[in-house]
Amino acid sequence: VAATWTPHETSVPLAWAAVLVVCFHPMHKVFARRLRPGPAAAASTTVVTLVLVVPGLLVAAAFAREATDAVGRVVQALESGQMARIELLGRWVEVKLLGRGPTSLTRRLGEIVTLASGAVANQATALFRNVVLFVVGFIAMLFAVFFFFRDAQAIVDLLRRLLPFDEERRERVLTQTRDLIFASVVSGLIVSAVQGLLGGIA
Repeated sequence: VAATWTPHETSVPLAWAAVLVVCFHPMHKVFARRLRPGPAAAASTTVVTLVLVVPGLLVAAAFAREATDAVGRVVQALESGQMARIELLGRWVEVKLLGRGPTSLTRRLGEIVTLASGAVANQATALFRNVVLFVVGFIAMLFAVFFFFRDAQAIVDLLRRLLPFDEERRERVLTQTRDLIFASVVSGLIVSAVQGLLGGIA
């Protein structure tokens, strides 16, 4: 993994860490008023981890459960003859529109499953590598989140010194950057929620 870790894969976790710290900084200020910098950063990082990991695990579990149920329902429908009309329509499309001989729907589904299984087997190494890189990147992001929370004031002060503007314009740039990041994340969440709602209804 270390040999294939590119600068892009290093910068992405840091960028996401910065985005998360900006979005959760109001919450972190509550911890910072009551705790020392280290414990406050640890508490904020724990909250961020729970917000990211718990929904992800719930969605993954729900997806696996729904996929298993869907396959079971399709197999049951095929065995009970409930998809006879769909099979007749598929044969008509193959014969009239595609000019091919009719194919059994059950056989066609079996071929699709075989092809999918072969594709997964061929890509097993790449999938494993991607999973490892994701886990490593996620851990690196959490470490960066902790240090960004802990040293947030020092980082912002450094940015103030590096920006080649007068004080008023410098503060305006920092404020606009923070608002832009927050608005981008919120708008993305709203779009995702709407897509999820429409997908659930469908």
